[in-house]
Amino acid sequence: MGENKEAENLGAIGFTTGLILGGGLWATIWMVAGAFLEIDITYVFTQGVAVGILIGTISALSLIKGWFGEKETLVIPFAMGWGTLVGIGVGLLSGWSMELPYLDTFSLGAGAGLICGVVIGTILWSYARKE
Repeated sequence: MGENKEAENLGAIGFTTGLILGGGLWATIWMVAGAFLEIDITYVFTQGVAVGILIGTISALSLIKGWFGEKETLVIPFAMGWGTLVGIGVGLLSGWSMELPYLDTFSLGAGAGLICGVVIGTILWSYARKE
């Protein structure tokens, strides 16, 4: 990641990937797994966009800053862990705000954040590898 232009591209890729995949994956996982919770799709989609942006931008920042050194493949487990953490937080927050069972929203948030983290981290790693 020698050039600054590559870092700008990686940041934009992280943001865009998080925006698109976060909204789509998060909403899909919550609507399929949480069908018994009767959740409105607008809540879940906006949460997914926020979670995806957080996962994508922080993971891209970790690559830009060189936190992993030469082992850029470590962005995938980093995004998995970060996605799980963010998913748990947003899941518990959604459980509180929509008056849903905390255990259900905790597990749905953790699972959806993990899956989003894997996909976003893999896309970022493949883009960084091309550079």
